[in-house]
This record gives sequence, C-alpha cells and structure tokens, in this order.
Amino acid sequence: QLMAIATTEQGKEVSNGAWTSLAVSAFSTGFISASISYDWDTNPEKRQQVQDFYGYVPAQASRRTIVF
Repeated sequence: QLMAIATTEQGKEVSNGAWTSLAVSAFSTGFISASISYDWDTNPEKRQQVQDFYGYVPAQASRRTIVF
C-alpha cells in the first residue's frame, strides 16, 4: 500500500481509500504487535524462564493498565 502511494505518478491524486487503508493497516499491525508482546510478557512461565527479558509489564494488575 505504501509502495503504491509512493510510486503514484506526479499529477495524479492518491485516493482517500488508499490513505485510509494504509492507516488501518498501520494501526492493526501496531495493535497486534503490542498485544502479542503484552501476552508474552505477562505469561508466568516465560517470566520464570527468562527473567531479564520478560517483565517490563508490572506484575500488579493496577499498574498493568498504565503500560497497555
């Protein structure tokens, strides 16, 4: 999508649909990546195995909402 927008010939206008599609894709990718990271980080088994890597999300539920 970004390549199609970037290579659009000069003088031609990029449609609103293309920009909307790009924004939705970027938002979806970011949200899914954040969700996966959060799930892996809050997994007790992973925190036990690799304590130096996992653990950026606090263990207390009240503090977790700040991170996400």
